[in-house]
Amino acid sequence: MLVEKAQQLSALADKKIQSEKYAQHREGFKSRQQQIEVAIDSLEPLAKAVKIFSNRGLVDFDVSNQADALLGFISQVEKRFAKNPAWIIDNKNFKGDYFKSSVKSLTNSVTKHLERIWKQYLFQQMPSINDELLSLLGGIGSFSVNVQLIQQLKSRVDKVKFPKTEREFEDLEHSIQHLKKCWEDLSGDDVPEAVLIFLRRAADTEGAPLDLLTPEVTEWLDRHHISQALRIRLL
Repeated sequence: MLVEKAQQLSALADKKIQSEKYAQHREGFKSRQQQIEVAIDSLEPLAKAVKIFSNRGLVDFDVSNQADALLGFISQVEKRFAKNPAWIIDNKNFKGDYFKSSVKSLTNSVTKHLERIWKQYLFQQMPSINDELLSLLGGIGSFSVNVQLIQQLKSRVDKVKFPKTEREFEDLEHSIQHLKKCWEDLSGDDVPEAVLIFLRRAADTEGAPLDLLTPEVTEWLDRHHISQALRIRLL
């Protein structure tokens, strides 16, 4: 609703720019239209993102007070503009600083909420990975291909603050599921099963329990010089 109302106001300004009757005010209308378009450019993608998150039941915040205040301002401007288009040009009438700060405050608030929700979503969906140990395993030939793929998928997910389109969200969901599968299947040729079990647990950010550190596992870790990256939990 807020974005649509701003778009209507922008269209009105554009219409007056094209009118010969208001030729003397053309630059003034154009300046106001640009201000409104900047607001639309910042609000529109966030409105789409909120809808995408909401459709998945992930929205847990309410910015209706901020949105309603800005919507009320735009509605009043639209009414005044309809009666006397030249009214919008005067800074005393169209409070540009208030409009700009209100839009910025709303976009910042929504952005922070979406980033927070996305981090929570990733915490629930992503396997917790010890990046240092993963990198060390990548240097071992039998693990290198799997580790490289895991790192690529993790990097793809980590670099996104939050998805802004349905397609992007779906692509990230696919990457997360692929990452989970690669993580669960992490293995290397000729690596003892006890070592694989230990490494999967140790590569988790919570670490591996001490009872998994058997002599066989210790010997393999020492031989491949990766003991320094381990986190052991006492049960």
